[in-house]
Amino acid sequence: MTASDFDRAVEVMARAATPHIFALPRINLNKPAYELAYKRAEDALRALIPFLSEIGWKLVPVEATEDQMVAGNDAARRVQRGGSTGMTIDNQIRHQCARETAAYAAMVSVAPNPLEGDHT
Repeated sequence: MTASDFDRAVEVMARAATPHIFALPRINLNKPAYELAYKRAEDALRALIPFLSEIGWKLVPVEATEDQMVAGNDAARRVQRGGSTGMTIDNQIRHQCARETAAYAAMVSVAPNPLEGDHT
């Protein structure tokens, strides 16, 4: 997430939380109210991303980064596909998709943190 993307996300949150402040054109905005709304939205966004991680979610880029593609490929090459008779259908599917699951986990683990730096 670039710095400008983060700023846009903060502004979207601020506008959603306090639409009455943003009802007028920017030139007529109440500057202290605007700055307060923007600061609150920025604080909320900075708190949201770590919270998502705590509950098992991660914000990842729509397009995989080069690090993610390398990690996914490496993980997929280390895991062998396989299957076994006597397994339930769900277990067979999980076993057959082991490479994809490993690749996905590896890619998510190296996804850039949107709060740290410019990731274009």
